[in-house]
Order: sequence, then C-alpha cells, then structure tokens
Amino acid sequence: MIDGRFSLEKFESLGKDTVAAKELAEALSLEIQKEIHKTILNEFIGIISRLNKLGHNLRLYEDFRLGNYSFRDDFTDENNNYKCRLRAALDFVVSTGFSHLKEYDEVLKEFGIDPDDQ
Repeated sequence: MIDGRFSLEKFESLGKDTVAAKELAEALSLEIQKEIHKTILNEFIGIISRLNKLGHNLRLYEDFRLGNYSFRDDFTDENNNYKCRLRAALDFVVSTGFSHLKEYDEVLKEFGIDPDDQ
C-alpha cells in the first residue's frame, strides 16, 4: 500500500543517493506494481478471452509473476513436435528512484575534478 512510508519527508531523511533511499525507492516500486497488478491482469485476461473467442486457444503458459503474464496457443503435432500458433505475453516494469541523479559538477567533484577546469 502506498502510505506514509513513501513521503517526501521520509525520502529526504534518508539522504541523497544513499543505499537506504535506494531501498525505499525499490520498495515503492514493488508497492506500485502490487497496486496496478490486478487491473492490468484483469484487462489482459479480457483481451486473451476475446482472442480465444476469435478461434485461438490461448492458455496460461507460465504461472503469473508480478509484472509478467504469458499465454500460448500451443500443441504437439502427430510427430510429437512442439508447435506454437500464437503467444501473447505482457511484461511491465515500474522504475523509481530518489535523488539518484546528480548534477554534472557534483560527479566531477566526486572524481576530484574541478568543474571550473572543464
């Protein structure tokens, strides 16, 4: 659930470009994925259902994983060869970060380079 754990105050208290801020941003990414998972999955299954009504036989190919859904219309022919007519997969990624981007001058200073010399 998106809650006070992800407030601006909390992020700022962890510091700029710190391991703790990165971990909190990763936790936020996971929470966002969890919140939108059900909506995305329901919509995708609706699309799969419509395709199956058009003659396909799409079935779940792999167990659902957060952000990864895969269906295939596959079979084994009379010679025991695997065949796949149609594959429909959906992968989604949520990216988050907090103050992980630095100004060019800051990066130069970290490497001991005077920005005024550039």
